[in-house]
Formats: sequence, structure tokens, C-alpha cells
Amino acid sequence: MFSLVYQIYKQLGAKSIVLQTVPNMKNNPYYVNISSPTPGDVIFWEKDVTKNDKKYWLSVHVGIYIGNGQFVPTSFDTKKVAIDNISGTYQDGMPYFARWSHT
Repeated sequence: MFSLVYQIYKQLGAKSIVLQTVPNMKNNPYYVNISSPTPGDVIFWEKDVTKNDKKYWLSVHVGIYIGNGQFVPTSFDTKKVAIDNISGTYQDGMPYFARWSHT
């Protein structure tokens, strides 16, 4: 998924953005945490969760917020891009939003 975020931001003019892992993205000073997300912002999760005896590795997952409680992730299982809701498992993972602040 981090490559999808990179490609989209790069195409939209974030010239100084670099391809990096999710943990490195979280620590990148150009991703500024925000409290009121708008479409195009990045969504991260702060912890992993277990639901129905299945472990979800949310702390290494990232997506692009599209509004109305929805975001675009890439499925680890299918390797496809889809639209998903920030609810259920994702909400339990403590989401937070960031915006690339450097062009």
C-alpha cells in the first residue's frame, strides 16, 4: 500500500516524497498529523488488533482517506485496490490522519 500512497502523492505534485515503508512514513516529518481529515489525506493505525481469532497487522497498514469515513487500501490478500470503511477492525486499530506538507 505504501507504494500506492507514494504514486498518488507523486502524481499530484509532492516532488520531494520518497518511497518508504509504513513505519518510516509514520516517522517522516513531512507527514503532519491532522485532526480533521479531508479527502487525499493519509490514514495510519497505531496498533494491531485481533478479531475472531485472526491477527490484523494494522500498525504497518496505510491508506488514502476519501471522505465519509472511507479510505482506499490495498488488500494484502488480493493485492487489489478497493474502498473500505474506517470501522470495525480498522477503527479498533486507533486510526490517525496525516497530510504531506512538503512539495
